[in-house]
Amino acid sequence: MASGSSSKGRHGKETTEELLARLNLQEEEDDDFVWEEELPDLGAPAKWLAIARVHTTRTFSPNALYGDMRAAWNPAKTVVWRKVKDNLFTAQFGCLGD
Repeated sequence: MASGSSSKGRHGKETTEELLARLNLQEEEDDDFVWEEELPDLGAPAKWLAIARVHTTRTFSPNALYGDMRAAWNPAKTVVWRKVKDNLFTAQFGCLGD
């Protein structure tokens, strides 16, 4: 390691403290920041993932959205949908073709 380089964690990645220092959080933002040491087990890592936002002010059924998108896309493998918050979803695909 060169003497002038910054300290890096394992595998040459920046440490958590270095990453947080680069965020330049304001006081009101700092209060909303939640740090969890233990990550939840998410199962298989997401290789193909899309983020979808539904632009409507009307209420709708997320299950109807999933069904309509499944019919429109006709995916080869199952698509795993997750609701992030109101009108924001992720779709995890099982293969690149989908």
